[in-house]
Amino acid sequence: MNLNLFKLKQRCEEVFNLSVLFSTQKDGRSGESIIQTSSLCWAGIFQCILGMKSVKALEEWMKTNPLAHKLLPAHKKATPGSDSTILSAAKGWDTDKLQWMVNKVVIKLKELGYFNRRLLTGRKVRVCALDGSCFGNHWMAVLSALGEKITAPLDIVRYNKKGKEIPAARKILKRLNKTAAKYFTHCVVDGLYSVKEFMNEVPETGLQWVVKTSQKNLCPIRWAKKIFDDCSTLKKLREYNVELVEAGDLKRKIDYRIWLVKKVPWEEVKRTLSVAKVQLTHRAGKKKGMEETFWIISTDEELTAVELRELVLWRWGIENNLFRELNQRVGSKTKYIKNGATKHTLMWLWMLGWVIFQWIRIEFDETIQKLSANIRITKRWITEMLKAHSYFKLAGG
Repeated sequence: MNLNLFKLKQRCEEVFNLSVLFSTQKDGRSGESIIQTSSLCWAGIFQCILGMKSVKALEEWMKTNPLAHKLLPAHKKATPGSDSTILSAAKGWDTDKLQWMVNKVVIKLKELGYFNRRLLTGRKVRVCALDGSCFGNHWMAVLSALGEKITAPLDIVRYNKKGKEIPAARKILKRLNKTAAKYFTHCVVDGLYSVKEFMNEVPETGLQWVVKTSQKNLCPIRWAKKIFDDCSTLKKLREYNVELVEAGDLKRKIDYRIWLVKKVPWEEVKRTLSVAKVQLTHRAGKKKGMEETFWIISTDEELTAVELRELVLWRWGIENNLFRELNQRVGSKTKYIKNGATKHTLMWLWMLGWVIFQWIRIEFDETIQKLSANIRITKRWITEMLKAHSYFKLAGG
């Protein structure tokens, strides 16, 4: 396993130039650093890759693994892997610099095409999501890139308690241009973010806002509902310029109907909006026969009804492929870390580790596909297979 980690560090250097990025980080506490910043960065990454559920487990690995000190060179005056080293060292970091560092990695992955996606209609998009969650008594709003195979953080802002998510989101949105979000086309959010100021400000950055909500009392939804209720005939649909789609989703075993109207006004919002009503009917499982309805509001009036529904489904990527997966690997939702600044620093490092972990698995899959194209047994074939196998073991295969 240690050999695999050395290979991983080498490969990360080749692709992301991490040593240069790590050198920009600084322990902001007074006095001399107790652990090198590059060592703390790699520690957070290795904790995620190796699936260690706590910092204590990571520090135990640092103490007992004979090659850990070579992988994570500690400061000469520190006791490598001492019980308080990592948590103490993480307290005073500049999280703005962490944000910049992680976004450099995300931009590299963007350049490699990992966030280029196509909707079922063929439209090219790059999508991110904004959501809040509690990570072991520490509430954080997270802006995340949603690739097909990689989910990556773009910004993380702490807030004090449940119900304070919107102020944290405002901070994220005010500095969108400082993150890789400026290279994305759409941001998908839940109904909490159906706020007028966001409808005004976000499109100014070039990012379109797509909201899924169940709130029926919002003015644009009430406006659209009156139109949809009056569209009982094809003539009425044409008169109001309403798009109606009826189709089925075999994968999710549902039938759905979508009504979409554009040019919907909202007082104090500078632009008109698209509003869609989505009605689902479950055809199997515990919910068989049950109907559900939700609404979509978007600042992008070019999107079709089917495209809007597909985009809001992608929003679950931040919950399932980032929050849940990260907790399974490092215990990010456990409560043993009391200091908020420490948790904020480690969240950035763990999420960077998760990004690299996802990338490793893709590298393995691509290597296997290339090898499958030519199965003639050669020395090179054997070498590449062994290399791929080492990455596969590292990725939990």
